[in-house]
Amino acid sequence: SVIIVAGITPPLLGDYLPSKRDAQPGIENDIDALANKQREQGYPEHLVRVNSIRFGFSESYKKAGSNIDADYLFDDSYSLISYLPKALAIGLFAPFPNAWLGTGVEYGKTGRLIAGVETFVMYIVILLAIFTALRNRTRSVIFVVLSILIGTTALGLTVINVGAIYRLRYIFWILTIVLGMKAVLDILSRFAISRSSLDASR
Repeated sequence: SVIIVAGITPPLLGDYLPSKRDAQPGIENDIDALANKQREQGYPEHLVRVNSIRFGFSESYKKAGSNIDADYLFDDSYSLISYLPKALAIGLFAPFPNAWLGTGVEYGKTGRLIAGVETFVMYIVILLAIFTALRNRTRSVIFVVLSILIGTTALGLTVINVGAIYRLRYIFWILTIVLGMKAVLDILSRFAISRSSLDASR
């Protein structure tokens, strides 16, 4: 089910793209100039910061083959908020299944395939983590879940390159794995208890 959600998320959320970057002469490669221009136009500071980070990544990964919405910036707070569901999906699930068998610019088909296998395994871990979150609603579990959701959403919001997201989100994947392993231990414990009860009844 997680794989299906990850696969259909991009087209379903395609309408929530922020506005296209305004290509003004003299500022295309200058983050400070872009930030100053947006401040002069009355952009809130949080928008300026997010747009500057996105702009910086888009310039750093111009020739990359795994960019998502690289040429888009946010016009207002509403466009940023409406993009959050897609940012979460990107930060948590990218690279999406439709890219697993493609050919990457830097690492070719092998790199895409390895990333796809690892991401597929993480989809299963995410399901196990959801199991843990639903069955153990303690403060510590809630804190870890919120950290994962906030962190991956922030990555999807500001980082336009899937390869960079793939590397930067490892800390959040580690937290996800911790929750997933808790689910595995709970399942094994229940299995052991039920088996012991069955043996005792014989």
